[in-house]
Amino acid sequence: LHFSVGGQAVLFGFTPQEVWDELGPPGGVTYKRVDTMIIHAGQERGAPPAHSPAPTRDYFYNYFNRGLDVLFDSQTHRVKKFVLHTNPVGHVDFNLYIKCNFTLLSRPAEGASGVVAAQGSKTPSLDADWQWSSSCQNVPSFLNVGPTETLPHPVVHLTGAKANPFPPTYVYGFRNVVLEVLKNGHLASVTLFKAGDS
Repeated sequence: LHFSVGGQAVLFGFTPQEVWDELGPPGGVTYKRVDTMIIHAGQERGAPPAHSPAPTRDYFYNYFNRGLDVLFDSQTHRVKKFVLHTNPVGHVDFNLYIKCNFTLLSRPAEGASGVVAAQGSKTPSLDADWQWSSSCQNVPSFLNVGPTETLPHPVVHLTGAKANPFPPTYVYGFRNVVLEVLKNGHLASVTLFKAGDS
């Protein structure tokens, strides 16, 4: 991630100290909930779960004032994901984060994969005000979905609380990018990760 205001840069693989040096202290530190898919890792169907020590949980640096979460691997203590929040009305996290005014661009290097985030770019591929459409016409090229292809089916994300007044969101997964979209098509968050990381 490159920040046009202030000139900071935070990259995959940075340590907590390097992130702190670039962005300052986080507004909070949150530990990732237990990943239920880990239960199934390395097991055959129907086999009893393997007994092993509980894994250490990955953790987030929460930058509420930047609309950003940075996820660190609990084993290597290196950045493995970024979550960019758009702060839309009607989302469970509304007003928890400031809107992250990001722009995602295709990587300029030929044959390179992944995306680069920047602020203030003149050739946006996807930004914080982008809206989801059921057609492929407005899907950025770096998501590798052609205009004649069908879009992936979303995973419906419920917040879990019975008293929660907010409707579910729809999560669309692409290579290195996950988009969380409200029912009205507004972007709620973007998660950036490197292929191969969980």
